[in-house]
Amino acid sequence: MIPARFEIIRLLGKGKSGRSYLVKCRHNEYVLKEMHNEQVPYYQFTKPKIELEIDAHAVLVKQKIKIPKMIEYDLENSYILKEYVKGQTITELIRNDGLDDSLILEMLKWERDLKNSKMNIDYFPSNFVYNGMDIYYVDYEYNTYSEEWNFSNWGIYYWLNADGFRLFIETDDPRYINEEGTGIPVKNERIIKERERILKCFG
Repeated sequence: MIPARFEIIRLLGKGKSGRSYLVKCRHNEYVLKEMHNEQVPYYQFTKPKIELEIDAHAVLVKQKIKIPKMIEYDLENSYILKEYVKGQTITELIRNDGLDDSLILEMLKWERDLKNSKMNIDYFPSNFVYNGMDIYYVDYEYNTYSEEWNFSNWGIYYWLNADGFRLFIETDDPRYINEEGTGIPVKNERIIKERERILKCFG
């Protein structure tokens, strides 16, 4: 339950853990993430979602990546209040053909640094905001590193799927970005060629 002191401005997005809202309190804007109890067939939660995110935040602040500050959390009402990072989500940039190669190359650097810490983050595009200077990872989640779920073998396919994301946003049908019934991204010939080109640039 969202306390009455927060004025909900708009829904920012929904993920496998919760719904994120832009809210206002005492003239300041924040992001409030309200956890939900929906199950995800391709992801298993090992403890309550809010506890996982609080624990993950403590780990992520030590990494070489930018994340929004945690302002407060409420275990009883199951929400986390975060700093609001103004900018465009990577999903918006993808949809509007505004995603520059430099941002993808930056994510490959993140992947390299996180691999050294034996970590993956959730590289799905809606979890990132670009403010014109820096990329912020606005979700509090990480997992043990694996090649299968890193950026270059998983996330990059979403970042390069502009056509699929436009259709996904219009229809809310995940089949445009995922293989049906899975959390595995669509990999068509064009996306594969673009991925190969960018990986060569990264060296």
